[in-house]
Amino acid sequence: MVTIKKVMQLLKPDMPVENGCDISYYQGDVDFVAMKKAGIKAVIIRAGYGTTIDKRFISYINAAIRAGLAIGVYWFMYAADRERSISNARKCLEVIAPYRQYITLGVWADWEYDSDKRAGILLANMRSNMVDAFNCTIEDAGFEAGIYSNQDYIKSGKFEVWLVEKYPLWFAMYASDINGYARK
Repeated sequence: MVTIKKVMQLLKPDMPVENGCDISYYQGDVDFVAMKKAGIKAVIIRAGYGTTIDKRFISYINAAIRAGLAIGVYWFMYAADRERSISNARKCLEVIAPYRQYITLGVWADWEYDSDKRAGILLANMRSNMVDAFNCTIEDAGFEAGIYSNQDYIKSGKFEVWLVEKYPLWFAMYASDINGYARK
């Protein structure tokens, strides 16, 4: 069983996040004011993938700022080696630089099955070192960093245990039991 040792400070201690969502270009037009009225307090926005900005990132983040939502970003990693992981991180930092003061929910390295398809055959230690290189670059720039993936991917051993213990984890939760992963 993996022990989670680090918890990202998502908001001010007196302002816990109860409801949040993640979005990317694929969600289309999003009404962030309506989202907030519906009880969503936080949004994690895909800033990009590989070395490409998400087509809707700028409009999404500006609308989320205007709506008063807490904001984090994620970057879908497409890399086959450590150098390209760092290149992904540098592009992410370039894209999010104008919004630094609004990004209170950190920067999340997103590595999933699609990342593997593009990277080719990788061992868990190679994949883990690449995600760590991305996150170290993000942290060196003064942001909190974490790992975004899916539960199946995390549980399947695709990452080394040390990586999962080093960084906060975030993944979409489709079940009503928010603690379901922690008990497995």
